[in-house]
Amino acid sequence: MTDEKKKYDEQLSAIMNRLADSVLDLSDEQILAEAREEGIDPLNEAERIRDMLRDSSKTYRMQKLIEAERIYKNQVAKLRDTRLDLPQSPADRRNLLAAVFAAKPDIQSLMLTARHRNFEELTDSDVESSLKQLAYLGVLASFNSKDK
Repeated sequence: MTDEKKKYDEQLSAIMNRLADSVLDLSDEQILAEAREEGIDPLNEAERIRDMLRDSSKTYRMQKLIEAERIYKNQVAKLRDTRLDLPQSPADRRNLLAAVFAAKPDIQSLMLTARHRNFEELTDSDVESSLKQLAYLGVLASFNSKDK
């Protein structure tokens, strides 16, 4: 910081301190009278400041939520844009899912809900959805769908 800038900052700080001290010496009635003389309605001004503080507080509290939402939207877009190399026919997709379940039985118990305990009862849509989930998680990387 240059000497000139430092001197300016010190002068500004001194002025602000003197102003603050002069306000502290005034009574509440004197401050209200001064505000009214300048055309300021103290109740409206108080409400405006309360609203500003409330908005600032809300914005601060929402920062993490806003960031989480941005990350979530980026992840969804990334998943949506990901090209999956799944078999074309429903039968081949079902065979691939069966191969994954055979190789990793723990995954089957995690993915199949009570409603779909029987693998054969899964709809083609359920099979495709399960394969997409496994692909997004990287499980299908070790399975070459052309070999299955």
